[in-house]
Amino acid sequence: MELFMMNCELLAVCSGLGYLEGDVYFKEEDCIDSVKCLIKYLHNEDSTRDIRTQLGAAHILQNDLLPILTQYPDDLDLFSCVLRLVINLTQPALLCFDGKVPKDTVMHYHFLNVLSYNQNYKEAFGKDEQVWNVLKKKICSILQVKWEDRQPEDSLLVERCLVLIRNLLHTPATSEDFRKTNQEMSSQDSLLWKIHASDFDDLILYMVGCNDEQQWMLHLIEIICLILKEQNAVQLAEVDGSTSKAREREDNKLLAMRKTEDTRRKMAHAKLTSRHSRFGGTFVARGTKALSDDNDVIMHRSLQHCQAISFDEGKSQVKKARNRRAIMEEVIERHSSRGVRKILNSFCKGFLERGYNLCMRVTKDRLQREIAQDHDETFYFWMMSFFLKFNRTSDFKVQYVSETLNLNTLHFIETNLFNYYELMLNDKHDAQAWSRRLHLALRCYHEFLMSVQLMSHSEDLHMQQNAKVLLNNIFYVVEHREILVVILRKFNERKQCRAFLRDAVLTTHLFLKMFENFCRDGTVVVEKKVKARKPRRKTATKKKENEGTAKVWSREEREAKWEEISDGVTQHLQILDRATLEVQSVFDPSSDLTESEQQQITLLMIQNFLLENKVDEATKYYLNARNIWPETGIFGCSGSNNEEEMNDLREIVLADLSGVAKLQTSASTTEAGGDEDENMDAEEKAADEKEDVAATRLQRTKREIEFDYEDYIKKFADSNVIHAYATLLQSYESNGQHLNHCIVKMLHRIAYQLKMYGFLFQASIFRVFQQIHSASKFDQSYREIVALGNWVLRKFFDVFERNPVAVAELLFWKTNALQCFEITNGYGTTTQKKKNAKSPWSAAEIEELKRLFDEHRPKLEQGGLLDAILSDITDEKRTRNDVKSQLLQLGLVEDANLLKGSRGPGVWREEDIEELKELYEDHKSDEHPVNTIQYMMRVKRPRTKLIDKLISLGLAPDRKSLHKKRSNKDGGRRRRDQTSDRAGTSREFVREEPIIDSESDEEDEENEEVQQQYAGHTVLNLLEQIYEDDETIVTSFKWLSRSLQQVVDTQQSSASTSGEESSTQQRNSQQASLPLVPFSESEENAIANHLFKALLLKIGLQPPSDDQIFWRVPRSLPSQHLTAVVKQLEEKSEVETDHFSALTPQVNIEEDDDDDDEEITVAKKRRIATILNDDDDEDDD
Repeated sequence: MELFMMNCELLAVCSGLGYLEGDVYFKEEDCIDSVKCLIKYLHNEDSTRDIRTQLGAAHILQNDLLPILTQYPDDLDLFSCVLRLVINLTQPALLCFDGKVPKDTVMHYHFLNVLSYNQNYKEAFGKDEQVWNVLKKKICSILQVKWEDRQPEDSLLVERCLVLIRNLLHTPATSEDFRKTNQEMSSQDSLLWKIHASDFDDLILYMVGCNDEQQWMLHLIEIICLILKEQNAVQLAEVDGSTSKAREREDNKLLAMRKTEDTRRKMAHAKLTSRHSRFGGTFVARGTKALSDDNDVIMHRSLQHCQAISFDEGKSQVKKARNRRAIMEEVIERHSSRGVRKILNSFCKGFLERGYNLCMRVTKDRLQREIAQDHDETFYFWMMSFFLKFNRTSDFKVQYVSETLNLNTLHFIETNLFNYYELMLNDKHDAQAWSRRLHLALRCYHEFLMSVQLMSHSEDLHMQQNAKVLLNNIFYVVEHREILVVILRKFNERKQCRAFLRDAVLTTHLFLKMFENFCRDGTVVVEKKVKARKPRRKTATKKKENEGTAKVWSREEREAKWEEISDGVTQHLQILDRATLEVQSVFDPSSDLTESEQQQITLLMIQNFLLENKVDEATKYYLNARNIWPETGIFGCSGSNNEEEMNDLREIVLADLSGVAKLQTSASTTEAGGDEDENMDAEEKAADEKEDVAATRLQRTKREIEFDYEDYIKKFADSNVIHAYATLLQSYESNGQHLNHCIVKMLHRIAYQLKMYGFLFQASIFRVFQQIHSASKFDQSYREIVALGNWVLRKFFDVFERNPVAVAELLFWKTNALQCFEITNGYGTTTQKKKNAKSPWSAAEIEELKRLFDEHRPKLEQGGLLDAILSDITDEKRTRNDVKSQLLQLGLVEDANLLKGSRGPGVWREEDIEELKELYEDHKSDEHPVNTIQYMMRVKRPRTKLIDKLISLGLAPDRKSLHKKRSNKDGGRRRRDQTSDRAGTSREFVREEPIIDSESDEEDEENEEVQQQYAGHTVLNLLEQIYEDDETIVTSFKWLSRSLQQVVDTQQSSASTSGEESSTQQRNSQQASLPLVPFSESEENAIANHLFKALLLKIGLQPPSDDQIFWRVPRSLPSQHLTAVVKQLEEKSEVETDHFSALTPQVNIEEDDDDDDEEITVAKKRRIATILNDDDDEDDD
């Protein structure tokens, strides 16, 4: 832009600055006013940044502002104003356009103009050494003053100088800088050279290492990062002391490249023929069809190139949408000249020695306390990764970087990694910015692991121990182990660059290598996340009920307690200071209770205090109650002496206040129910709100497990991980040998170690293997990849022979290990399908089934057909469902309901019967023969099935002979004399030795097993399961419902007359239980069924004890619960009746009479069982 194109007012202001003659600048009188006007113009410029553009085109900074700074440094006001203007002109172009590169064409043009002018400013500062000397002197003069004596203007001047340096270093390199060689000076190198020449870099190191200058730490860390932004830490570390090694390494690389080029040239020359082709380079490719199926493809090329036939030639590539393209890499590294690298090498070493630990500690502290800006943590991570790598490469000294080699730093890195990852997924507009920060954090994690690995291989034992502690924590915490799996699985090339994937692969390889060596030492215990059940907080009402539950004291116990505490009460009444007595609130005028009821409650509280040895509290309540109610005389008179007070307290202790306790409980419950929300503390309410929010989330906890390294490797066997590695393998030529080794190692773990080579059956991977195989002819660094590719191809062709469809599988990525297993071993060969598969029935087996059905046809109506067939069938692996389904399929049985349930002793084969006979002959004289036989049987069976089979075989006369025999230790139980029952009749019960125990301890264990097996079932679930499994038991539902209904009626009748009974009789009636008496064989069989037992236990019935015969219905069961169960039983009975009525439509008219007879029989047996129960209770008494 020419001067005549500038704004007139702006041109006039620029003319008022001054003029330059030779090397001397002459300022005008209104120079400072002109500078302030320019600052005002820049503040009010439009979105196109026109003022900035005109000033840059006029070279105001080069011609006017820099000479003013260098020649008038003593004019503080002018120097400060000019410095403000220079900072405004040199600020990054991104800040001028809201931090983003404009997408609009016009705005992007203005952005490039501002950027070019900033680059010109950077070159101007890189050529002027005097301005750096002036800035250094200004800062040094201020730093010599103690910080408490400095003026605010001094601190502001130092900050402006640092911001100016930051702006200049932040300016990117020009296009000419990228075209320069390593020996030429770029704009960045020139600026660094001038900074070093003026010793400004030493000033930066001083400020970093000084404890008094920590306020500038964030500016300094940003400046240091920008100084080293284009440098490689390894190259800087190799500059000093290892020149010959570095040159030898570079020479070896050049020789290898030259050798590769010679090999390629020779192979290309070998393809050429010795004589020219007479056919002019036109051939026909036989077997390759053209557009017309009748003709072959015609090749217009030489003969040696006809083998490489591709149908992609001449086709335009498919264009991807802009939002689906892979992002470009932005990692820029430039090899500076050797002189500049030596300067930076000494700068880095000085920074490590003087202030690295202090700088990183202060920066992290400010980041954690959220004092810094949002993007300052990126400089922290960049500096950490750079200097850890520099220290590791040059001369590894842990004391220089100890601040970033600890568990706190590891946790800080891991936390930010997950935070950046979540923000990258959620913030779509700034996804690339969060991806860059994620990349920096990942590089820090990699360098942290590399440094720890060096520490573990050190000769210093103390350093090895520290490394072991770090490794234990890294591998123990589940988040540290899972972070790399998450990163690789969620890699997205639209948000993350290829450099990020390279660093992720390198970090994963290092982590797995260290983890594998760590697991070789022995058993490793690590954390694992497991689901946890959310704990429920108790409500205030339940707490008060629990607190209100107190011990019930009998009169004898209260008398004994009074004798124990009477001496202490006497002494306390004598030394009590009644003048300074603490006032206790024993009367509440706002309560709903009457005054007499509150007096009774006060008596109860005094009694409880005395029984709990709280004499002080009891006397306080006693005296306060006397002061409130002196006229009643309950708490004594005002002039009572110590003896009278002792008598009053004794009467209170010995009084029966059980009725008052009920009154207190009901009053506290009512009050808690009405005022629970009002009396709840603020902390409890906050906790409830947190629990309500957390109730919708999946809660997890952690527990320790023994770690399996192979199980951890299986987490990388994922389609997304394989796809990411395959994507990186496509750029094998630019990866480098180490990165290719990392890729091959991971693929080898999955394919060879885990036997999941089906993941690699993919066309794109095979295509890369083909290209690498061709390139390996002249480059031996691809040997590992070629070996892996050949092994995978052999496996593929082996699978292809068994599964020809595997060719189609090359077009798809495999999502899980199940698909790989099916591809390699055949479809449908998974474990789950093996379990569900049913072996077919052969013709011989079908004939055998028909023969057995004809033999045992009479047992179809009895319900024992399936057991009889399974007892005689040849194939022991056949189940009840197999036989049942085959009978229905053959049409031998038309109604499936006839095959439900089993009324017989179960499946007994001939060898099982012989085994049972032998065991019974050997152990029939044992104390409990059935238990012994059950334990020694080859096939485990229930006790009831064993007893039924022994009786059916005629080995035992009845069930009682197989029960446990228990002899009387007292010489025989006493015979009972004649006892009269409730009706006045008498009976004589004679019990002879040995006593037969009706239900043994083993039956109790069986009941406990049944209860545990069906612990998660409800009553309704058990009823439905009984109805489905065995309909013969369903007929007992009606009997059970009638029995429970009689218990409900008994409870209601006893409740109506409870006021007339004494407390002892009430307690006895509550402790008693009613027997459940079966009066038919079907009901006895039902009680022997394990599902029916589970139903009885779920309802709340008690199994018979050692001296009982029948199941018991406790009186303590709520009548509401029993009524609900009776209703469910009646509903199921009606369903069962409707089901059988459809089969038998004729109705028996005498059914009601039979029901009446059954009720009479039940009532009779109920009375008999009650008499037996009463006799047992009297005998126990």
